Amino acid sequence: MSDRIIKISSSTIQHGPLNDRVYIMYVDPKEAGEIFLAAEKLALDRGYSKIFSKMPKEAAGVFLENGYITEAVIPGYYGTDDAAFVSRFLTRERETLTEAEQNMLSKVLVSTEGKPCVSEVLPLQGPLSIQRLSAGECTSLASLYREVFPSYPFPIHDPEYLNTAIQNGTVYFGCYDKDVLIGASSAEPDTHAPCAEMTDFAVQKNYRGNNISLHLLDGMETHMKEKDIRVCYTICRAVSFGMNAAFKKLGYSHSGTLIHNTDISGSIESMNVWYKAL
Repeated sequence: MSDRIIKISSSTIQHGPLNDRVYIMYVDPKEAGEIFLAAEKLALDRGYSKIFSKMPKEAAGVFLENGYITEAVIPGYYGTDDAAFVSRFLTRERETLTEAEQNMLSKVLVSTEGKPCVSEVLPLQGPLSIQRLSAGECTSLASLYREVFPSYPFPIHDPEYLNTAIQNGTVYFGCYDKDVLIGASSAEPDTHAPCAEMTDFAVQKNYRGNNISLHLLDGMETHMKEKDIRVCYTICRAVSFGMNAAFKKLGYSHSGTLIHNTDISGSIESMNVWYKAL
């Protein structure tokens, strides 16, 4: 089960019961009022519990004036404008963190404090190697994602979806143990800005603890620089010590936490936003 992606005028929206939300993936500032009304109607008609958006800051006014809050900001995302992550919670349960959740989110962020940024990522040792993946590897890539994630906000378990993503510009990197794919990630350039989302990190359980995600991220950054990408960011699991540490080690800044935002690994989790200017 995957949520649907639809176009309204020049703007893009994802919605559905999996994430129990409306996700405004892009808003043309000229359409902000129209998209605000469309998202509200869609959420109320379908009974979703959150409306979430990534948009140019100049488009956020009508949302903030009508009960939305800013959960994160990425400076300079659109060149002369920032990206604002604004949300409205439609149920008390969706917006409220339990004491245990608050403690865990704090513990993960505290664990990243004081960690020095690495100036160089040393090559992987032994039979492990990082390489860019091709469309011909979508079947093994989808198999890895099915193994690691019981659920995911986008249909990365489907080889056809991955193949389409590659054709549309998403770049996948993999970590191989000889000829076996044991880790992967993706860099998805934004068609509206010189930015890329670093996402879809997955590592087989037996290989965790080897800084594979750090090496994948470093490889993707190098490739994005060659494509004139100016800002990289991620929306990563707020409970993952390893992923948050990897972004901090490579010089990313924490921008905010998206509360109960994304269905991943079987439940709706809070997510941290990290960004870096290349």
